[in-house]
Amino acid sequence: METKILFVDDQIPEDQIADGDIRGTISQRYPQAQEGFIIAFEKMRGIVKALRDRNCRVTVANSHSMAMKLAGDQHFDIAIIDLGWFGDDSLEQSIRDNAGWEIANRIEQTDKKLSPHQATARIIYSSRFASNPSISEKASREGILPFFKVYSERDAYPLAAGQKPVALQQRDADRDAANKNSLAAAVGFIEQLIHGRTTEMGAALKILEDAEASERRWELITISCIVVSVALVAVSVISVILLNKPVAIVTAISGAIAAMVPRLFFGQLKASRGQINAAMERVTKLAPRHPSD
Repeated sequence: METKILFVDDQIPEDQIADGDIRGTISQRYPQAQEGFIIAFEKMRGIVKALRDRNCRVTVANSHSMAMKLAGDQHFDIAIIDLGWFGDDSLEQSIRDNAGWEIANRIEQTDKKLSPHQATARIIYSSRFASNPSISEKASREGILPFFKVYSERDAYPLAAGQKPVALQQRDADRDAANKNSLAAAVGFIEQLIHGRTTEMGAALKILEDAEASERRWELITISCIVVSVALVAVSVISVILLNKPVAIVTAISGAIAAMVPRLFFGQLKASRGQINAAMERVTKLAPRHPSD
């Protein structure tokens, strides 16, 4: 089953930009940027590729407005949301550092509007968890997974010129790889939970469907037998009037037949309804829930 992921970050290059053209395109877009800021776009392309290699359908956006549009238009299984949007010049400077919360809230609103979809698993992606613990606390309160974004000082914008020693460059490369692999692993873990829950819900719905079919079948049989019983009673009355059959015999036969109906069929009908109630309870427990519900 393909997992739909929304990945929004102001340093994700557009899909139409080829790998070899990222540096040139971003350099033209941000003429004041140093190499570190531009390299971050290449690293984000690598993370997107790692997710797509997991057979995930990843939709990306690097502008806040596009992220808000995507978040409001459709349902995603997982959303990875950059908290700070410092590279988006369309946003006011005062709101760039926390603009990701607005996207996360829009996703929650869309989930409720598109219910009964499974609620989107939201991941807030930031390098500021270590310096500001209140961010992760806020995320946990709102049912959002905080994920630490490994962000070297050489990725900042704008960046002071200067080269790092080879050992530090290797350290940063190792950290970048660990960040990419860890995020992919977190997505994989969420996928297992989502798909496992979907499979369980499918099984519960199948049990409910079978129980409802059984109830309809026994209900039809019961109604049919009641109709037949009433017809037999009518025939008995006619027999007494027209054929002079003994009233006691006819009444006893028709009464015995009529009495068999609830004994034989109402029990089955009750059992079917019990199965439906149990199946409905199971489906309700598995139904999507939102953090604010």
